[in-house]
Amino acid sequence: MVRLSHIFLAGIFIIGTIKIVQLPTIHDRLSSADGTSQADLDAKMSALDRKLSALEPRHAAMAAQIASLESTVARLRKAPVPAAAAAAVAPAAAAADAADAAAATAACPNRRPFHTVLTATGSTYQQWQSRIMYHHWKKQRAAGGACSEMEGFTRLCATRDGRPDGLEAEIPSAFTVELSQQVLASHFHFGVLNRPNSVKQLFETAGLLDHITSDFMLILETDHVIMRPIPNLATESTPAAFVFGYMFPNAQQDHIIKRYWPEGSYKDVQPVGPSPVLIHREQLRKIYRKWLDFSLGLRSNGDAEKVIQGWVQEMWGYSIAAASVGVKHRLVEEFQVEPGALSTADQLKDFGKRHYIFHYTYQFEYMLDGTPCQPWNIGEYSLDKRHFNDLSPAYPLPPPPEKANAAAFWLHNAWNEAMGAAGDRWPVRQQSGRPTIQTVHGRRRLDWFSRHANGFAQELRKNALVKRLAPSTWSCTTPHGKAELTLANTGDLQGSYADGGAGGPRLQGRWGSMNDPVLGESCPVGACLFLNVGYALLLNAAVANGEGVGDHVVDAVLRITTSVYGGASRGGGGGAPGSAWGQCARV
Repeated sequence: MVRLSHIFLAGIFIIGTIKIVQLPTIHDRLSSADGTSQADLDAKMSALDRKLSALEPRHAAMAAQIASLESTVARLRKAPVPAAAAAAVAPAAAAADAADAAAATAACPNRRPFHTVLTATGSTYQQWQSRIMYHHWKKQRAAGGACSEMEGFTRLCATRDGRPDGLEAEIPSAFTVELSQQVLASHFHFGVLNRPNSVKQLFETAGLLDHITSDFMLILETDHVIMRPIPNLATESTPAAFVFGYMFPNAQQDHIIKRYWPEGSYKDVQPVGPSPVLIHREQLRKIYRKWLDFSLGLRSNGDAEKVIQGWVQEMWGYSIAAASVGVKHRLVEEFQVEPGALSTADQLKDFGKRHYIFHYTYQFEYMLDGTPCQPWNIGEYSLDKRHFNDLSPAYPLPPPPEKANAAAFWLHNAWNEAMGAAGDRWPVRQQSGRPTIQTVHGRRRLDWFSRHANGFAQELRKNALVKRLAPSTWSCTTPHGKAELTLANTGDLQGSYADGGAGGPRLQGRWGSMNDPVLGESCPVGACLFLNVGYALLLNAAVANGEGVGDHVVDAVLRITTSVYGGASRGGGGGAPGSAWGQCARV
């Protein structure tokens, strides 16, 4: 592969050299042409000079690429690539982009290019999002034409020991070392902390910053889809950032802000986060250390949790850090849109023309008649990134209900377009003759849904099985002894062992229906329950007699098995996925 690229680029280099050498000959031919005036000759030579000016940067870039490839070939002949690569892997496409950028800069004198930096981890969850993101970045860069300011792209990816994750041949990537499990555990397993940690490594690890081809950087997250070409909205002294409506500082937060910035005030902190933000690298250089330090501090501070929502504490770390070093952002409301099933028509009016980025942070959950579900409910139709935590969405995804809003259709099409364009490289595709992993019912993240009382309230109204079993009490025989379970009409689960149940899970948690088609016949939609016992053990509870729906749930027997989702024991007390936990009869 390297040899072919070497030959290809060498050929282009030779052609470019020949073109340059031929210019005197071309001049002689023009001079001897009959009827050619000196003015015409000068005009033609001027045009050739302009072409030469545009060619020379590309010519120089190609020469650099050939030199780089020669070095790579020599290195590969001497030794294999180390298993632990702390820095980066940049595919040949990234080098070609650099040559294109040089030519564009020469042809567009007012162009202010920026480099897109996609902060990510090597998890399945962020890999598939990165694929979708990069597809649409390429699409919109092309749509911007020759003078597009969207120049380079790097996925700044945190992995264990900085090892490549396998996407580096598909997406230009640089790798950083993710935070240890010990550090994350001490900060409530807040994986988002890897974002400022990766940016710190970008500036402080030798060679990493070489991947950034421009002085300006656009920092993005994986769940962003670019809808139209983005211009450079920043200046050297003023970054551009999105305005988050849920981040406006108030006086109640002032004592927390002063803990990290004693001389500061909440009045000086802007409602911005580190994504999307378009910023000059020297401005980011002022911020990044405090961004990480403040984020770590906020996430380990119980007082902060009382006034600053946990899931945005890394964003607050950035905004406080920026304010503390005097960096003030231009607030750009059209930078992105954050729609969901409950978005109003006014919010969505011309959203694809008014905004640059679609941020799919909110859920699109619908009943099949088009009724949007309330927050944290799972609908009959689901389009939500959280359902694909350990498995990529399957191509093609089914369309939303006819009466769903325009944003749901736009996102559905954007996902399908990117997945389809990937072809066989997409990791999961729907196949005929096999159970589908995505239907109109979506894929449920069971432990996520069960926590929310408003989600259960809707099930209590709409799900026949839940209605018939709430409330109910069950006498169970388990490997840990006799037990009694109560399924409350609030979605709470209570229970106890007759003999203490040594070694068994604590019988306290949540319950509800389970409509995940992945389970197929082992858990039919509408006839299967989900029991989250003590938030430590996931259990599947299927109605044995097959009469779980309607008016026949009276003497039902529950066969309870351990979860098929990654093992049952999250804290102990469970067996292998699919193994029997017990059998219960209704009292």
